[in-house]
Amino acid sequence: MIHAPTMEFHVSRQVRDFYDFSESLFSTTGNVIFINFHSARIFVQKMNDKRDILNYPEQAVKTGHIVTMGLIDEILHHVVFLYRQEIDSEIMGKALVFLYETMGEEKVDIALRAFIDEFPPLTVYRQGLSVEQYAAGITDNVPNRYIVLEEMLLLWLANMNPAFSQFRELFDDSNLKKIRYTLKLLLISRSSLRKTPSLVHTNSLSLICSEALL
Repeated sequence: MIHAPTMEFHVSRQVRDFYDFSESLFSTTGNVIFINFHSARIFVQKMNDKRDILNYPEQAVKTGHIVTMGLIDEILHHVVFLYRQEIDSEIMGKALVFLYETMGEEKVDIALRAFIDEFPPLTVYRQGLSVEQYAAGITDNVPNRYIVLEEMLLLWLANMNPAFSQFRELFDDSNLKKIRYTLKLLLISRSSLRKTPSLVHTNSLSLICSEALL
């Protein structure tokens, strides 16, 4: 049985603080994608309230754009779920072991904790769970370190996507890359994952997404 923890659309702590927003926008659990349209509209309103859209209407954020961006992120999470379901259920665990062997456990854990602090899940941001507690914990029988590694890879992909550039402030990873070991972890992870089998048995959309991810 493949366990499917809830994967969130991560927004940086800095952005949540700036826009005073602590709700969930999008999440995925296995093959189900959840969209909180109400929260998305509130978030867009908070973003527009910080903009001078009267004089610069082109700066206005539209709910449809945020929803589309969130859907793409959650679809990619679904692609990873399909990979775990059809090809290798231990892919993230193997990637983490490879990282530990290549970089050392201490360095990898520093990078993972840095991500949790910069892009906290709601259990950390809103419910008071510490970064250390989350990193050491398990969600739906999946170690949180596996979840964080997947989120880091998708965050990298979001920052590389030119279609997302208008909303880069939401998931800008420039602060994260300043932290020791983080960039090296991402580069080694991608190198390791490139050696794994592709999603040849899934539909064409999943194949395209997997090629973008790996």
